[in-house]
Amino acid sequence: MLSVKSLVPVLGLLLVLSGHGFYFADAIIGGQFARPAQFPYQGSVVVDGVNQCGCSVISRTTVLTGAHCVAGATNNRVKVILGTSDFNEGDGQTFGVKKIISHPNFNFISRDYDIALLWLSRPAQFSDIIRSISLAPAGSNYLENATAIVSGFGEINSRGDRESRLKYAKIQLWGRRYCNSANIPSITDRMICAGDPLGRQGPCKGDSGGALTLGGIQIAISSWGFGCGAPYRPSIFTYVPIVREWIDANING
Repeated sequence: MLSVKSLVPVLGLLLVLSGHGFYFADAIIGGQFARPAQFPYQGSVVVDGVNQCGCSVISRTTVLTGAHCVAGATNNRVKVILGTSDFNEGDGQTFGVKKIISHPNFNFISRDYDIALLWLSRPAQFSDIIRSISLAPAGSNYLENATAIVSGFGEINSRGDRESRLKYAKIQLWGRRYCNSANIPSITDRMICAGDPLGRQGPCKGDSGGALTLGGIQIAISSWGFGCGAPYRPSIFTYVPIVREWIDANING
């Protein structure tokens, strides 16, 4: 029987044959429910009252998300919810947004440079349930097949069902042997691929903008993909080390 890792090379052929339709990622297929305070950096970006995307706390006054999550939105239309693992509990804290900073090179069509910083209207008070996450340094590299974690709220299957509780999934990094522009024409140097080759778990539609972490460090931001739990098709993430200098130059606090 083929192992999971041995199935990954099929990616190139399948992507060429299947076209390049994509979605902006939002929630978790498969995976597990998070314990309270398990991911204290996790937040939700709400636009016009709708849970639009995930985000991660990187300072008391700044969260990191995807630029497409807030494209076209004004400050007064955006809220950030922090400090909850279950929306039904009502224990989250809601923050206004005083400034949206999207990367100047962000392209909505190509999804390149899909990264934005949101400056909160007031500082978050750190505790067991709200805390910042460390970011991968500029120039970092991570090994193919390393196991990373993605988390988020939102749809839990391809039918669009939702769950109030935070979920997370363990997925593996895919190297440049498969995650390259020959196999996936939309891929740029600002992107990395990760996922379960068999499609059993991973991001779907409400996780965009959320963190991909490895060893407790955020290495990427959930951006887009080819379907919810689609075998042999990775999820695509904005790679933090490539944009780390821009983050540092624009972080508030």
